[in-house]
Parts: sequence; structure tokens; C-alpha cells
Amino acid sequence: MRQRLFPGPAPIGIAGPRYFEMTGEFRAPKRGEYFISGAVPEAYYAPNDLTTPYQIARPATTPPREIVVDGFRYRRGEPDA
Repeated sequence: MRQRLFPGPAPIGIAGPRYFEMTGEFRAPKRGEYFISGAVPEAYYAPNDLTTPYQIARPATTPPREIVVDGFRYRRGEPDA
């Protein structure tokens, strides 16, 4: 079974979300890491070391074109081939 994916910030110039997966770590994120947070879970970038523990995330290696998180649909901004 595929691990649950979460939308997150896309690199500048790329339309649509980037997808992230949990690493299994629950700790305070270090500067430059991604973490999962929110009532509708999404990935966020830690601009500096944080003190509150969160689920640590990493970019998904083979993301799908679309995911649904708690009823919200996210689609990558790539043109159809």
C-alpha cells in the first residue's frame, strides 16, 4: 500500500502543489526541513529551527498527478501529455 501523501509548497515557477510523505519521525523540525501540520494536513518548510514537534516530511519520489486529502483535491500543475 502506498504511503499517504500531503500537498506542500512548490518551487518558484512551478504551478500547483508538490507532494510530500512522512518519514516516520516526530520531532522539532530543523532549519530547511519540511513538516506536516494543519487541520487539513499539508507540508510546510521550516525557515529556522522550530521548538514544537511535528511529523517530519520529505518530497515524494514518485508523486501522482492528483491526490485527495480530507476531501480537498490537489492536482500538479503539469500540462497533460
